[in-house]
Amino acid sequence: NWKIIQLGDLLRLSNNRSIICNQFPVLTSSRSGLHRQSDYFKKIVASKDNTGYKIIKKGQFTYRAMSDDGLFKFNQLNDLQQGLVSPAYEVFEINESYACPTFMGYFLNSRIISSQIYSSAQGGTRLALRFAALTRFALKLPPIQEQKKIAEILSRIDNLITKKRDLNSKNNL
Repeated sequence: NWKIIQLGDLLRLSNNRSIICNQFPVLTSSRSGLHRQSDYFKKIVASKDNTGYKIIKKGQFTYRAMSDDGLFKFNQLNDLQQGLVSPAYEVFEINESYACPTFMGYFLNSRIISSQIYSSAQGGTRLALRFAALTRFALKLPPIQEQKKIAEILSRIDNLITKKRDLNSKNNL
């Protein structure tokens, strides 16, 4: 029952912008996830006036549209209700009628999609991945109940990996 579908049928671009400076915490989208910019960089690197920054809401995804090495990391906001990201980032949500957001997070960050991304990214020294290009990618999508089961298994594995890393870190102190 797996169906071939274009990402454009699953993803909806969000372009909500802040209208007040410091309306929400400023976040950065990194390879290790979404972080408060002040924690990640240990300083504020955003413009003093962040009016016009993109608003990301809990459950939505973002990514840096530019990459120095062709790798793009898609991060979902889970820890806050809302945050701000640079206007250079893309913000989007998953149409939950067709896809499980957790499953899609794993899929978007998988090797399956990274080869499509790399072949369609544009640029020379820095590669750009525009949202419009992302929406043209095709995938073979399992039924939503199967997506949820796959996502649950992958989440459990991720949690075990995190616990193992934490344990190793404590043992190395």
